[in-house]
Amino acid sequence: MQADTPLPPTISFATESVTVVRSAGSVSIPVKCSGDPLYYLTDVYFICNEGTAKWGDDFDTLNPYLYFHTGEREKNLVIGINIDSVMENRSFSVRI
Repeated sequence: MQADTPLPPTISFATESVTVVRSAGSVSIPVKCSGDPLYYLTDVYFICNEGTAKWGDDFDTLNPYLYFHTGEREKNLVIGINIDSVMENRSFSVRI
């Protein structure tokens, strides 16, 4: 009997969008890893795209890499939110 071919890991966001108040200081975005738990990824790199929020002024990536060990299914990508006196809605996006 031949064993089934294991599925390679697939990385995705656990939610489509996240809203955070600026005074929180950071936002944690849940990231899921699906596929065969015997596989692992060395690094997953994330890119933040500016919208109305600007990198460095409004937000910064504390660590743009996540490492999934064998069997791990979920981690959090943490993005710093810079606090200033201007309270307005701003946005940015994150992609894998």
